[in-house]
Amino acid sequence: MRLNNSTAIPAAVSQPRYARQHHGAGIVHLGLGAFHRGHQAWYTEAVLNRFGGNWRIIGVSLRSESVYQQLMPQDCLYTLEVRHGQQRQRQLIGALAEVLAAPAQPDKVIAALAQRATHVVTLTITEKGYCLSASSGELDSALPAVQHDLNNPAAPQTALGFLCAGLAARRAQDLPGLTIISCDNIANNGDKLRRAVLTFSQLIDPTLASWIDRHCRFPATMVDRIVPASTEADLDGLAAAVGYRDQAAVFTEAFVQWVIEDHFAGPVPPWNKVGAAFVADVAPFETMKLRLLNASHSAIAYFGMLTGAQTVDEVIAQPVMRRAISRLMAEAEPTLDLPPDFDVAAYRQQLLTRFDNSALGHRCQQIAMDGSQKLPNRIVPILQWQLNNDGAVTMTCAVLAAWCRYLLGLDERARPYTIDDPAADALAARLRESGGEPVKMTAIFLEHGGILPESIAADPRVARGIQHWLTDFGERGIIAALDN
Repeated sequence: MRLNNSTAIPAAVSQPRYARQHHGAGIVHLGLGAFHRGHQAWYTEAVLNRFGGNWRIIGVSLRSESVYQQLMPQDCLYTLEVRHGQQRQRQLIGALAEVLAAPAQPDKVIAALAQRATHVVTLTITEKGYCLSASSGELDSALPAVQHDLNNPAAPQTALGFLCAGLAARRAQDLPGLTIISCDNIANNGDKLRRAVLTFSQLIDPTLASWIDRHCRFPATMVDRIVPASTEADLDGLAAAVGYRDQAAVFTEAFVQWVIEDHFAGPVPPWNKVGAAFVADVAPFETMKLRLLNASHSAIAYFGMLTGAQTVDEVIAQPVMRRAISRLMAEAEPTLDLPPDFDVAAYRQQLLTRFDNSALGHRCQQIAMDGSQKLPNRIVPILQWQLNNDGAVTMTCAVLAAWCRYLLGLDERARPYTIDDPAADALAARLRESGGEPVKMTAIFLEHGGILPESIAADPRVARGIQHWLTDFGERGIIAALDN
């Protein structure tokens, strides 16, 4: 039986402690993927359970109708399963009030953003959803999707286009501005979203840009919870355990963290009373996560893809790989500016323990996606700091070399895999033409632009480091090369 409002829920699955129909929606979320359902929606569920309020969520799928098709037949209910080893803890989440498929329902999305009850917009749209230039970090107005939205503001395709259309409608009704919260792993995510929205709106209507700047707020955030993509095996296992079929179930770890800049345009849910933190400065926490957790994840993904490993725990179970990731963290640690009482050694050990969690099945291929967008935020700042301070660049160069090798599309046993990184297509084609020759590959990568700033690409230490690793990977294999 498919999960819905009339499903008999077993006692082992905790249920909402509030009457869903008595609580309206005050949040619109753009980018309704598994991470949002396992993170921000989970926090919002905790708020509703403890405090009630009109804080349910209208979720928007920006690119396809698949999430709409998963959730709407289930009355927007879904199961969240926390996994650690053999332990399982299950919770029914009722925070979603409605799901909209933006390609088919653009008018409804704009109306949701413009309605009086909406106070907050959250976003999980991945790096590429912000339409930023990799080199400048500013809005890339030449992108086809951006050009479409500039020419068709009433029928947008991008998150920026929908935000500006919704905010224009709010202004026309003389409604307050919104708190717009980026929940993506991007350095300075709030400021980058703000600049992108203001630049976009300036191109449409300078008076709208001025109104947004005065009335809206874009707090920075740091989010953390590992939420792998659900598989059919996951869904089958859940159905066998609980007796109902849930096509939108989410599987995650116990650890969860959300740090939000205390900078709001109006009312927001009391997330800080259910485990989130409202702080004056998110930057130290954001930098710590990007350079320790996210940088390590990227390294694990590319090392894993090249060796044929499927999941994070499979990679980290190998002592050589575990030591390599610890060495990468050691290069990252001096670049951080953390509070003096923060135990970074304990945090690093906690990360390794989380990576060890075999119950998650966090796939390397999922993490490897869109490296051209992720590496400039995760790896390049570590490399830049170490170069500026005459420090070690060994492991950051190893990750960049592994990414170049990954773009050839074959693991070290010549088995093909799919590369999902549209922004790297041109680079991948040129790297394949090199025949895998390390000197040529290094030159092609450093000449490419968009990943490394010119000052880093021109530094001979970087060229030597990447060429060394490409040579060693080719001659000895990934494991042997990293075992030094």
